Amino acid sequence: MKVVIRVDASTEIGTGHVMRCLTLANALKKYLSAEVLFICREREGCLSEQIRKGNFNLKFLAQPARLESFNYDTESSDISQAEDAKDTLLAIKRCPSFLMADWLIVDHYGLDQNWEKRVRPHCHKLMVIDDLANRQHCSDLLLDQNYYQNMGSRYREKVNKDCLCLLGPNYSLLREEFSTAKKAQWRDTNPEVLLFFGGADQVNATQHAIEAILPIIQSLGMVHVVVGASNPHAEKIKYLCLQHEKLRYHFAIDYMSKLMQEVQLFVGAVGSTTWERCAVGLPGIVVTVADNQLQLANDLDAMRVHTCLGTFDVGVDFTEAYQAQIFKTMRNYALWIEMQDRSMDLTDGKGCRAVTNIMELAMNSENNNSF
Repeated sequence: MKVVIRVDASTEIGTGHVMRCLTLANALKKYLSAEVLFICREREGCLSEQIRKGNFNLKFLAQPARLESFNYDTESSDISQAEDAKDTLLAIKRCPSFLMADWLIVDHYGLDQNWEKRVRPHCHKLMVIDDLANRQHCSDLLLDQNYYQNMGSRYREKVNKDCLCLLGPNYSLLREEFSTAKKAQWRDTNPEVLLFFGGADQVNATQHAIEAILPIIQSLGMVHVVVGASNPHAEKIKYLCLQHEKLRYHFAIDYMSKLMQEVQLFVGAVGSTTWERCAVGLPGIVVTVADNQLQLANDLDAMRVHTCLGTFDVGVDFTEAYQAQIFKTMRNYALWIEMQDRSMDLTDGKGCRAVTNIMELAMNSENNNSF
């Protein structure tokens, strides 16, 4: 099987898109013997090292003459999508074995049906990974791994009628170790805490959380501070952690599952890590760091999967809120267990295998039109 993945990461847009695509790529390679080509724009924090470390092919798109037309944090114009589609197809031509790939996967907020219609004739199947539901798509398969109270209707008018939609955290793209992970264990004395605010954390919410926790750190066990590879504040956070014996610094780790099983509480941002901690039943205290996280954060708060303190802003002091919620959660066994149970009800950690099975079925069914 030949698979092409169009995805970007940077210090501005974060690393979540590439990380979940890497997880899917590894599963496709393991279960379907797929060869995978990543196509990305070369920017600071684009995670090219991680892609190459996975022994995947990587091609960079040429930087556009008008860089401002490629502001993918907002809706891209049809012209910029046309250029991106053209560049993507040219990149594929430079790797002839990926011409008419079995699957072309796109995970990009700035691309919609305008891009998809241009590339769809050049692959057997097209898959979209999305979680915004704010634009039209034209694909064979759409994956949105997030939970929303209205997730059954979010894409009703936004996909073509023959598109199969995989919706909800049962399809979450988690690494295989999360499917066999043991659940987190309650500890009423010296509970350990895991801090993680995403792979980039441009606003440095990590440091704010550390400073909020320091006044109460003697009542806690070890506080594990995880920093992503694209975090521009990594050295500053590392230095801060070295000043306190109860702060342990972790950089660009590949053992998140192990760490989540050892701690009693997560403090951080809403993102793909949400489904990792749900898979191990780790209660969380979260903030949002982007507008597109608000609905997910609030819907899961309403389910008592985590407690959302609101949207992080450098001008807002969350110190008292962090401290109060940490004490409330870790001094209430019934609350902690309820959050754990509701988390684990959402996902079994086997979503990636479910997705690859469906992709395989789609390819096998292509000739008889049964997909």
